[in-house]
Amino acid sequence: MSQARTAILYAPGTNCHEETAAAIELAGGNAELVLLKDLIGGETRLDDYHAAVVPGGFSYGDHLGAGRIFATMLVARLRDQLVRFLDAKKPCWESVMVTRFLPKPEFFRPHPRPTHHGAD
Repeated sequence: MSQARTAILYAPGTNCHEETAAAIELAGGNAELVLLKDLIGGETRLDDYHAAVVPGGFSYGDHLGAGRIFATMLVARLRDQLVRFLDAKKPCWESVMVTRFLPKPEFFRPHPRPTHHGAD
């Protein structure tokens, strides 16, 4: 049986992404660091993963508020992928400040608790 692949989404300035990946690996998961620009560029897709984490940090220098640019990029450039991912009821974790900018915020839970979307 293969391990579930978890995408750790990050951008310049994000911190804790490596620690988050290490924690998932330590728990027996398969974590992959996924640079936001690679998702936008089509080098990888959210559909390729079983779960996703948006760790906290100072993405893009945190000049406009925690997570605002990161979330805006997700919504503006990857909305269809993100909605499909959420509609598939895949587990998502996020940093608290990002949720308010994303579609379907009810599917997210503050890190580190997973969202189960009613799955058993």
